[in-house]
Amino acid sequence: MIMLVSVTACNFSHSDSNDKNTTENTTSAFEIMSNFNEIGVSYPLTVTDQAGRTVTFDKAPEKIASSYYISTSLLIALGLTDKLVGIEAKANTRNIYKLAAPSAVNLPNMGTAKEFNTEACVAAAPDVVFLPMKLKKAADTLDELAQKMGVPVEALKATVTRYNELAAKGHDDDFGKRPELLTPIQKGPFYAGRLVSTLLAMSGGLHTDPSLHVLDKNDKPIEGLYVCGAAAGDYFGSGDYPTICPGMNHGRALTFGRLTGVMAAGGDIDKTVKSMEIK
Repeated sequence: MIMLVSVTACNFSHSDSNDKNTTENTTSAFEIMSNFNEIGVSYPLTVTDQAGRTVTFDKAPEKIASSYYISTSLLIALGLTDKLVGIEAKANTRNIYKLAAPSAVNLPNMGTAKEFNTEACVAAAPDVVFLPMKLKKAADTLDELAQKMGVPVEALKATVTRYNELAAKGHDDDFGKRPELLTPIQKGPFYAGRLVSTLLAMSGGLHTDPSLHVLDKNDKPIEGLYVCGAAAGDYFGSGDYPTICPGMNHGRALTFGRLTGVMAAGGDIDKTVKSMEIK
């Protein structure tokens, strides 16, 4: 099942109008969360969730709940762990939580996308809840799905038939999909999602030193110029992006973005960022 992060507000007003006294933001869950910990953000703040609804925050939320591991991970990475009052089920199985935010592991269970724990959410009384949103294009038959997608019915059915043949064969002759990922499409409900090309990562980038300074042509640090995220080079040693390890590019952008900001502001990362002991 493909899901999108969606934001639902509790104890805040919903608005369908373009109030000039509020600040508009994007649908990005990351950007929404970033505002909660950003100095200088003005309120009221109006955002639009991925269900197309507008939500107005009169002030920065103090209590946040999440029932999706991606939104929980983002909140932890953005330094909002102290605002969490509940996270998704089976959080204690995620070792990264135990390392990065051990206090979050024992927070109340908000359930999952399939079974959201409404009672626990009400008891936690969060100001905002982050939930996964299921795809709207779902159907019991391929004919119905094709109609919802706006594509020729016979073309979709022929594509699925061909894919199932390759799945049964155990080898993708058409696109080279790994054998262990070839799962037959046989029983409904069937789901569809739109995928478009976009920039994921760069295997190259600017040369840096350990302090994330950009290096000149003589490999000398350029004073006052830092780089982080996808623009920073010397990260993928093979010159290729390893797709078998999801989140590498986002992870380094979040991690080194914070470290770069601390150092650019003249701070000491050894004092500001706590080290984690990995056993």
